[in-house]
Amino acid sequence: MSKMNLKEQFIELRAEGASFDSCARELGKSKTTLIKWQRELDTEIENMKYLNTQYILEKYKITNEKKIEFYSEQLDRIHKALAKINYEELSVKDLLALKEKFENCLEEETRSIKYKTGEITETNMNESMMFDTMRTEETLPL
Repeated sequence: MSKMNLKEQFIELRAEGASFDSCARELGKSKTTLIKWQRELDTEIENMKYLNTQYILEKYKITNEKKIEFYSEQLDRIHKALAKINYEELSVKDLLALKEKFENCLEEETRSIKYKTGEITETNMNESMMFDTMRTEETLPL
């Protein structure tokens, strides 16, 4: 097996959480060599971990949008239950605690969603009597 194939296999193994000892056994390389490869290939390993996680999230449809949809649906159900004031299954205290929990989850999931207003270009005259251009962009939270 070529050195490049070994390194690619090492990246996959480390991204999957394999220890240096298990990588050494599988690849037939010393632990010292693998530690050097780790330093050299750290970005690739982290990127592979990211891609693996993305694959799992997509596979199980646990995307950010799905979470927001789920939390919204749960809040809607809780609001309907509170509107009916049906205390047979849950106490008011429990319903309010659950409502607060899902509101917090929804806020957490939507915190990073912002509307970008577009670029605004400002020009200022500098000390050399030349114009400097600054670009700023405003973002609006949900």
